[in-house]
Amino acid sequence: MRLKNIELWGSALAIFLITALYLLVTARSSVPAASSAFGHGIGIAGFVLMLMTETLYSLRKKYQFARWGKLQNWLSFHIFTGLVGPFMVLLHTSWKFQGLAGVLMLLTLIIVGSGFLGRYVYTAIPRSIEGNELGSDQIQELLDANLEQFKAWKRFHLGGTASDHYNLHFTPAGIVKNQKRFFKELIDQGIEREAVLSLKEILRSRKQLEKQIASLGKTRKLLAIWHAVHVPLALSMFLVAAVHILAALYFSTLLK
Repeated sequence: MRLKNIELWGSALAIFLITALYLLVTARSSVPAASSAFGHGIGIAGFVLMLMTETLYSLRKKYQFARWGKLQNWLSFHIFTGLVGPFMVLLHTSWKFQGLAGVLMLLTLIIVGSGFLGRYVYTAIPRSIEGNELGSDQIQELLDANLEQFKAWKRFHLGGTASDHYNLHFTPAGIVKNQKRFFKELIDQGIEREAVLSLKEILRSRKQLEKQIASLGKTRKLLAIWHAVHVPLALSMFLVAAVHILAALYFSTLLK
């Protein structure tokens, strides 16, 4: 079973370990300067992770030649690198935010915040097990399949000679509105608890699909707006980062 929000738990663990290493280095001397070996190392590693954030998931999503692995797993990796990379860059600054480095850090924090927002908008769009986006027709097919599953449950557990009470009221919409009372009635009528739990899962899936198809259009518009803002911000951040890196190389290496 896939751990829920595994990318957030993984990011938290990585950030904890990196912080422990940073505190150890700090305790042995002082706050590592951005120009120190540790400062350069953590900055380069963070920047590489940020580059991976902006490239690998996009390649997997857009291009046929990069169709390896599940899209959902690449999204998790995208979120992981998008959190850990900026944190490492933050430590690289040695807590000095003047000039270009300050602008870069501000853009990085904005991108991270935007990424969190995009994650929840993105995951609101229904997707297949592989992580591919589902259209309204595909969701309707899932709804139809769910209804057939519901009818099969009814035939198996109530039989073809169910009472008028069930014939009149045993519908997905009706049960969703009165779940607690209705499930109690089923158990009182002798339906096994495991069967009632399976019915609950069928109805939970149906309710989720109905919400998804109702909000699909609005969610897609929100994602389009987010994408139109997030991508230019990310490009601006990498442009500033490139200037920062070239300037650092020029002043620390070429002028010596």
